[in-house]
Amino acid sequence: AHSTSSSYTLTFPGTDPSADKFLKTDGSGNLSFADAGGGDMVKISTSSLSSASSWYTDSLDSTYFAYKIIVRITDISTQYAKIYARLRNSGSDLTGSNYTWSCGGWFRYTDNTSGNGELKDGYAGGTAWSPHGEGGLDTDDGEGINMEIDLFEPSSTSGFKKGLSYSTFLYDSARWYTVMGSFKYASQSAYTGFKLYTSAGTMTGTVNLYGIK
Repeated sequence: AHSTSSSYTLTFPGTDPSADKFLKTDGSGNLSFADAGGGDMVKISTSSLSSASSWYTDSLDSTYFAYKIIVRITDISTQYAKIYARLRNSGSDLTGSNYTWSCGGWFRYTDNTSGNGELKDGYAGGTAWSPHGEGGLDTDDGEGINMEIDLFEPSSTSGFKKGLSYSTFLYDSARWYTVMGSFKYASQSAYTGFKLYTSAGTMTGTVNLYGIK
């Protein structure tokens, strides 16, 4: 700890730093420039979607243990369209019948007179994953869907591929849904990408991709 009676020498680096560096010490008074630590969750990209039929990334690798995708879709062009997901590898969708998924949740009627309900959905051996289930989305202004998707160990070659999702959306202007889901892709091969796409029409919104160490 520093005290007013102590004295010491700090030796600064002899070169100029590049942008966004900070000074660190080796404990002996020698300073150097280094990258600032960002914690275990790192934002990789932000994508703005405008009347897009899909969003995808092909940048998943062993740098991170897991990836988180935060989705805010503000507009769906086609009534009752759904958002599906697929893994990708080497720039192409994985379309084999290897996706098994399930989801469950609850809904509340927005008129406060019809009460609550439950959702149970799933499919085995499909060619895609439905993170929010097979309930379609509404085209009314201000509705859309919010989703968080977690993908685990895409570069691993041990064990089937797995992921989780959490979604909230309004269906047909009448029922407010909260849905949790998961999927299994029956292959132990590594994958390098992930895709979201609409069953019909287009979507507008924002997708943020994060890596988790």
